[in-house]
Amino acid sequence: MENQKTKTKKRLILFALSVLAGFAISGIDYFKTPEFNSILRTDTLTARPVGKILPAERYKYSIINNKERTFHLKPNSKQDLELKIKNTGKLSWNITSKSLTASADTTSVTIINPEDTFNLKFNVKTASGPGFYSATIDPIVADKNWKTNNKMKVNIVVDGDFDKSYQYELLDQKPLDLMKNVSTRLSVKIKNTGAVTWYGQGQFPVQLMADKKDNTWLPEGIIATMQEQETAPGQIATFNFNITAPATIVDFELKFKLAIGDNYVFKNPLVLGINIVTKKVAITVDDGYGNIDAFVDLFNRENVRATFFMLGCVVESNPKAMRRIVDEGHMLANHSYCHPDFRTLTDDKIRWELSHTREIMQNVTGHDVYPYFRYPYGAMNERTNNILKEEGWKYFPWTQSTDDYHFHQNTEAGRNFIYRYAISNPPDNAIILMHTFSQSSLAVLPDVIQWYRDHGYTFVTVDQL
Repeated sequence: MENQKTKTKKRLILFALSVLAGFAISGIDYFKTPEFNSILRTDTLTARPVGKILPAERYKYSIINNKERTFHLKPNSKQDLELKIKNTGKLSWNITSKSLTASADTTSVTIINPEDTFNLKFNVKTASGPGFYSATIDPIVADKNWKTNNKMKVNIVVDGDFDKSYQYELLDQKPLDLMKNVSTRLSVKIKNTGAVTWYGQGQFPVQLMADKKDNTWLPEGIIATMQEQETAPGQIATFNFNITAPATIVDFELKFKLAIGDNYVFKNPLVLGINIVTKKVAITVDDGYGNIDAFVDLFNRENVRATFFMLGCVVESNPKAMRRIVDEGHMLANHSYCHPDFRTLTDDKIRWELSHTREIMQNVTGHDVYPYFRYPYGAMNERTNNILKEEGWKYFPWTQSTDDYHFHQNTEAGRNFIYRYAISNPPDNAIILMHTFSQSSLAVLPDVIQWYRDHGYTFVTVDQL
């Protein structure tokens, strides 16, 4: 008697022989539309390969009607589509029969030789909600043997009310400060309040485009791409882009529109205020010993965003204050784990100080501080700089050293000393160094902030310099 394994093998062979040889479709994407989502999935109908798999170069092809690769369809419908395919491989194809999920046009030809063309027909089911999608066809060519080929992709536009599908909201509407005639890397966060997922990659990636009509100082316009691979309804997308401000000192409104490829630009543009500035100052406070909350309270009252270069050991001992720094809009950066002189450390120890502190900060705050770093004591040499460069860290020194580590207590002498050095001949891009343990710095900070405001400086964090 035959064993079960032999019987199963025979059944598979009989099944494969029963499938007519021809140009078959192994899988075709269809539109699955759960609530507030439209995602393509593959419904696989694949016949198992029989015999030897032929080399892929024998079954190459190209889609001839490129302009017709975008199909405009009605919502919640089934429709037959057609592509003109060219055999660019080294083997003839036998298409004498119909396929499982698609069919070749055999009215005029049954054998497709290299460089010949034929029409491939297939059926799709569309989403109930309007949007931009792509369908992937996974073909199998049959000529004595089965061979899975490269996938074909077509664009699908489901027509309808796009305003409902692609609604969005600008989350951070505060004006952006730009240095005149300087290129700056900016990020804009936008919430998907519509009914369709945005795709950062694929046939129809979502982009943020500048409206050039109202911004003649942007000769090439701005195109910003979405950072995330996809953003579902209710989620937040980050758009990154570079912008070069004009040389004139004047304020602008920059209008953006969400766009998908060259096919459609959505209504209701996002409007960002642009302040053109000539001078910037970053207030930085180091270490983390002392009353961090008092510094955060002061910066919040003064409407200043500061940079906190904190030690990893302090982050471990005061996680609540670290989370507050990040949550309330200030910048957290790496100042090593335990404040050593990097010139005295081995290469491996330097890398540990950098990576271990980064990991602690990310675990505590959920925010990655990479690549912003400051040497303890500002102590460095060529070797330490080379390691930083290899690891991708950026070192931020200072232009205004207040020497406030001499003044732990709040004294008149300390306040006068710190104030004098904080405002002494600052450059257009100034960086002030203070420490969280200095009560004199905390007391004199409002006066320092007022001096820089009176002299036309804009307050920024170090990543904006």
